[in-house]
Parts: sequence; structure tokens; C-alpha cells
Amino acid sequence: MSDKFQWGNIWQIGAFGLIVLVLLVMIWGVRYRKVKLRSLVSLSLIPSLVSGAGNEDLRIWKNTLLVLVLFFGVIALMDPQYNYTWDTIRRTGTDIIIALDTSKSMYARDVPPSRFERSILEIKNLIDHIDGDRVGLIVFTSNARVQCPLTLDYGAFKLFLDEVEIGLLPRGGTSTSAAIEQAVSAFDLKYKKERILILVTDGETHDSRIDDAIQKAKNANIKIFSIGLGSKEGVPILLPAGNGEKVYVKDENGNTVLSKLQDEDLKKMALETGGAYVQAEVSGFNLEAMYREKIAPLLGRELESKRKKRYEHRFYIPLGIALFFLLLEMLLPERKKLQVS
Repeated sequence: MSDKFQWGNIWQIGAFGLIVLVLLVMIWGVRYRKVKLRSLVSLSLIPSLVSGAGNEDLRIWKNTLLVLVLFFGVIALMDPQYNYTWDTIRRTGTDIIIALDTSKSMYARDVPPSRFERSILEIKNLIDHIDGDRVGLIVFTSNARVQCPLTLDYGAFKLFLDEVEIGLLPRGGTSTSAAIEQAVSAFDLKYKKERILILVTDGETHDSRIDDAIQKAKNANIKIFSIGLGSKEGVPILLPAGNGEKVYVKDENGNTVLSKLQDEDLKKMALETGGAYVQAEVSGFNLEAMYREKIAPLLGRELESKRKKRYEHRFYIPLGIALFFLLLEMLLPERKKLQVS
């Protein structure tokens, strides 16, 4: 079959079964009527005794027209489509990379159930609410790596996210500059449109390269939206132990270490790149709300362009034929006029 023709509702073909049923009922009715008449009177007397008898040709024609009405009606329901034009479909969106801190301080529970677990939940919720934006994932401690490259496949992104855990990277500590520099490399820099970096961290770092990293982000047209996890008062870090129990992190003097939010650099990078900063404490944070209010309104680049065939509907042709046969059936009389001699 030519690619210029297709059926819009091919599943309606099942209605032809109804036509076959109607046809069988009509044939059975004609035969049943003849049998009954022959059992009652002589065949030669039927035309003079029975009103409408001898008009079988008319009845056959009317039944045939009704079958044709049903036939072309079903063809119309199947929506025949012939000839097409090409439509160009373009999808636009923003490139978003999420950089997630996987250092041990993310075990802290001032953002329940923990900084790390809450971050994972919020990232998944964000992915459920975006459409048309490419997303990527970076994990970092004192160094950084791409966990998931930019993609429109949100299912694949979640699979990569499920593999993330604290201790995934061999080195400890926290370096937001490493995350920013890795993001600069991960973005597709040939497009001069919006690029978003969402940085999720408690900011516990003394990073001497942060100013250089911020400048690199600005040069690459990257807006940084930073999420500061935790409280500035500090909370102890509860680490899982090898025996299934959990122990608090202590310093060399045996004192319990408190993990405190350090957000000076987080505020600075957001301000200088045109992004935004959000502090998350016990009340938590909402990445989806930040995306909806801050990121979604940004104009994004064209991510995908493809051509699609748009077929022209021709259902009106069989529908018109069906109406024509219906009109003919209505105009045919039920029986021949009697000749009075």
C-alpha cells in the first residue's frame, strides 16, 4: 500500500462483523417468509392473496441499499486518510545539570530523614514535573564526576540516580568549585542559550578556587541555583558502622563533630551568575517549586527537531456515499402500486 494512504481508526474494522450479521438476518428473513407463505397457500395464488407479494425485487433492492449504507458508514468510521504534508515539530527546553554532594556530612539529619536522602527524594520529584528539558547528574566530594550525561530520557536519569550513595567517590571533603568546573565541561557549549546548574550541598568547604569556578560558569552562560542543606548551629553526623549500628563522627580529641551549613559561597555563586539560593532546614526544600517559579520561565534552546507526516482526512467521501444510498432506500416504495383494471 502506498505510503500516501493510511487508516486513522483501523480498529473500527470489527464493525464489518455487524454488517455480516445484518446480511444473514435479511437472507434468513426472506427465506423464512417464502417458506411460511408456501405452507399456507398455493404458490400460484400468493400474488393475488397477499398484499405486497410479488415485490421481492423491491425488497431485495432496499435491503441491498441498507447494507451498502452500513458498509460505507464503517469505511467512514475507519477514517481513510490520503496524501500528506510535512509538519516540522520542534521541542524547546533548558539544559539542567544537578550536582549532588555525596560527602559524609550529608548523613546529618537536620533535614529529615537525612540531608542526602531528602535530596534524592526532591530530585526525583523534580524529574517527575519537567518536560522537554535535558537533565544531567554530577556527584561530587572534593572531586567531581558525571554520573548521568544530559538526556531527555528521564527514566534512565532515575536509574543513574538510584546508583548514587555516600562514599561513591573515593575521596572525601567537599569542593563546590570541582562540581562547577565539571558542569562547565558537561554542558554543550556550542549553543548560546540558557544552562542551569542546581547545586545541592551543605557547603562545608574551604575552597580557594571558588572565584575562578564562578567566572568559568559566567563565561559559559551558566546560572547556578544553589541549595544549602542544614542548619548553621550544626548537628552531629551519624555514620553507619560495620556491625549495622551507627556511630557519631568524632575529632582527634574524641569530641563529637558538628556539621554546619556554610552558605557564603553558595549565595555568592547564585548572585553572580543570575541564579537563586535556597536554604533547607527542618522544613525541607522544594526543588519542583524552584523549577516552576525560577527556571521554567527561562527561554530554552531547541533540543529536538523532527518532521512528521500530517495526513488529510477523507472520511467524508464514504460518508457521502452512505448518505446517497440511504436517500435512495428512502425513495424506493415499499411495494409496487396495484394496477386497477
